[in-house]
Amino acid sequence: MGLAATNISSRTAVVAQNTVAQVVARAVSVLASLAVIPILTRYLGPTLFGDYALVITLNAFLLSVTDLGIQTIATRDASQAPEKMGLLASQAVILRTLGTIVLAGISVAILSLTGYPQPVKLGFAIMALTVLVNALQTGFAVILQSTLKLYLLSLSEVIGRLVSTGLTFGIIVLAIQVAASHAVALEEIFWALVVGSLISLAVSAVLVRQRSLLRSGFQGALAWRMLRDALPLGAVTVASLILYRADTVLLSVLRTAHDVGIYNLSYRFLDLLLAVPGLFMASVFPLLSAHAGDPASFRRIWQKALDALALAGVPLAFGTLLTAPHLIHFLGGDQFAASVEPLQILSFVVLLSYLDFAFPHALIIANRQRSILMILVIGVALNVGLNLVFIPKGSYIAAATVSVVSELVNVLLAYALAVRTYGYSLSFIAPLKAVLAGGIMLAVLYPFRQFNFALIVVAGVLIYGGGVLALRAVDLGLIRDLRGRP
Repeated sequence: MGLAATNISSRTAVVAQNTVAQVVARAVSVLASLAVIPILTRYLGPTLFGDYALVITLNAFLLSVTDLGIQTIATRDASQAPEKMGLLASQAVILRTLGTIVLAGISVAILSLTGYPQPVKLGFAIMALTVLVNALQTGFAVILQSTLKLYLLSLSEVIGRLVSTGLTFGIIVLAIQVAASHAVALEEIFWALVVGSLISLAVSAVLVRQRSLLRSGFQGALAWRMLRDALPLGAVTVASLILYRADTVLLSVLRTAHDVGIYNLSYRFLDLLLAVPGLFMASVFPLLSAHAGDPASFRRIWQKALDALALAGVPLAFGTLLTAPHLIHFLGGDQFAASVEPLQILSFVVLLSYLDFAFPHALIIANRQRSILMILVIGVALNVGLNLVFIPKGSYIAAATVSVVSELVNVLLAYALAVRTYGYSLSFIAPLKAVLAGGIMLAVLYPFRQFNFALIVVAGVLIYGGGVLALRAVDLGLIRDLRGRP
């Protein structure tokens, strides 16, 4: 193997280490969330949990709008020009902070004039502070991501999550003891999330040793160029979030907070699963960007990313379908039993989303943000249109089904755009073998789906793993690269 391939292998090992570290950090966050969600759902009930979920969703929209794609563009440019990393990171912080102050203020004012209940209005105003904190953290994120040290950023995030989770747990316990109003307790829970974000910011500031790089002043020309490049990507991000979460907002308008609560317990678990491919591609993105000028190396890295996403996404999707009753009973109890069916439907979104994550980052490197935006506009129009038609009668079952249809269309269009952009198609041999292995696992275990959860999981891992090995779905070259061997 030549020097270039050896270098790719070495840097791929760094990607693997970053991804593993992030997955471990995410696992800790997931465990923290799983520990508090059963208490949160049982304490708040479907209706107030629906208000909580709506605030979290609206906050995610605000976060995406204020990001504007600036962090991703700054990271891309810093990966290609490391000597400008500090300057780019500083401009990203300034742009995002100014944008957040303006857009968050407007959003809070608009929501206060709507007919949403007071817990939603007040909660959104409180959570807007987390968006400002996230903007201030942008510079540290750019430095850590462009230097392939995302594991440090993950560490800061997990510490913040643990703090907010611990505070949430304490608030609920105290509220039960003093018989406090559930609405008041919900307000305090939102403040706990703000404190967690502040802790995360403080930890990332300590971990980033190159803090002096952020002292560059405002550079108008550079900032304008970054903003101009970022706006299409920002629109892509917002459109993508609308594609995924418009159903929650439409449920809150067309149905009730109870429906929102039932649906979002299912989606809460989905959010946890979809964080993994995002972390993985965040690690791969700088590596792909650095090899943009070497088509052979770029294609090799991209193919490995697709294979890895498929191998991970298939068992998670099929496993969710299989164990949905167990998961919902643990997370919400009997009062959320209706969440099982939408979660089973949404399990197909997991598989499609894992495959979809392989394409946008490669297209961003090719400066095809506007084309991605057009795809997402089509997806959003389809999603919103179908939800408007079917949610009034079908509620959360219709919302989950529409999500699957929208994601399938999005994957097919993104794949077609990638083929047109690069002039070749990635191989789907490994993903198809993974699906076959997952299908075998599902067929064998489905009759026993009511058995002990732990036994089902262990059996699923063994059957899927055996199927993957028997079908030779894992490329030995991928294993060597992930272990850092030429």
